[in-house]
Amino acid sequence: MKKYITILIFLSCATQYVCAQDSRNPTRFLEIGGGPAAYRGDLTPRFERWSGMVHLGLKLNFKERFNSHVTLLAGNVEGQNINYFSAFNHQYPAADYFKTRILSLNYNLQFHLIKTDQFMLWVSQGVGLLRFSPRDAFGEDLLSRTDTRAPNEDFSNVSLSFPTTLGAAYFFPNHYGIGLQAGLLNPMTDYIDNISQLSKNPVRDNVLMLKMVLMVPITYE
Repeated sequence: MKKYITILIFLSCATQYVCAQDSRNPTRFLEIGGGPAAYRGDLTPRFERWSGMVHLGLKLNFKERFNSHVTLLAGNVEGQNINYFSAFNHQYPAADYFKTRILSLNYNLQFHLIKTDQFMLWVSQGVGLLRFSPRDAFGEDLLSRTDTRAPNEDFSNVSLSFPTTLGAAYFFPNHYGIGLQAGLLNPMTDYIDNISQLSKNPVRDNVLMLKMVLMVPITYE
């Protein structure tokens, strides 16, 4: 983590060679970064198996308190429960491991709790589209494997999501910044892990995301 912070600080300063004072007011920031993500759901009751996710965002900076934010997320989450089995089908037991590729496009409305030239702290609520593709330990698609779920149980691999995020950012005199964000994806599907009806865990599927981003000003007023 210290190495990652050092790299982002270096990139922020190196883009203009020095962190020189800039009196202009940035109105849009491009965000580039990523971080770990973890799944919790039917196979894993806690956020404990971490994998990587990349982040690309556009943050508007026109208003004092409320601003729009658009994000594109891509990465993987996985889970496993070696004690899980299907009571409905003994010949083809339900998959006890999955890995899902996630692609999520979201619009977020950010409310700034603190907003100065050097520091911002905000919470946001968003809505978006989520595409996921659960696969087993051998890389085989689980969506078409109906024997891994309850009889006649089917689902779509596209869903709405309502991500909730807490974020903070520090800005240098040249308006380049480093941001930290943490949030829940809140998908409106219980099939991130391929199963639902056979679940022994009542907790709905979710994804926890921790992100560090470089914030690059791209327009000014």
